[in-house]
Amino acid sequence: MCHCRNFGRTVDRAVFGAGRVYRTVNFNIFPTTIHMLLGAWTGLLLMSGKSHSEKLKILCGATLASFLAAFALMPFNPVIQRLCTASFTFYGGAFALAAAAAFFWLLEIKGYRRLAFPLLVVGMNCIFIYMLSPLQRRWIDQTAAVFTGRFQFWGPVGAIPQACPFLRLGGLGLQ
Repeated sequence: MCHCRNFGRTVDRAVFGAGRVYRTVNFNIFPTTIHMLLGAWTGLLLMSGKSHSEKLKILCGATLASFLAAFALMPFNPVIQRLCTASFTFYGGAFALAAAAAFFWLLEIKGYRRLAFPLLVVGMNCIFIYMLSPLQRRWIDQTAAVFTGRFQFWGPVGAIPQACPFLRLGGLGLQ
């Protein structure tokens, strides 16, 4: 058990009692708010009238700044997802900003918009997919494994392509 402390864990202990075994922290308003604000600011930036090159520079700069903040905090505040520590907040935010920059470059600057179709379908049906995914996850995984062998020959990275049929079938509403 980790003995790291943060605001969310302190509130959890006060509400649920000191004897609770912690796998996750229920109350993390500050890191959650920071992640939400990063997403909102990114959306505002992408909808702004700035040029594509300006937007990409800002996204890349924000990614770098977030990574630097995470690495600067790591010696004092380790990256722990379950506690949503400050270093994890910046580290996760950096990856989200990097993904936004990569997708912006690929879809808007390079013009590969057909690649976004599965993401568009999943995005438009995300609540439906989220609600039904636990019911069909095992069936889709076992069916795909017949053809893919779960990509075990790729080692731990094989989980990524194994998840793709699940995303594709979910995006078509076939879950």
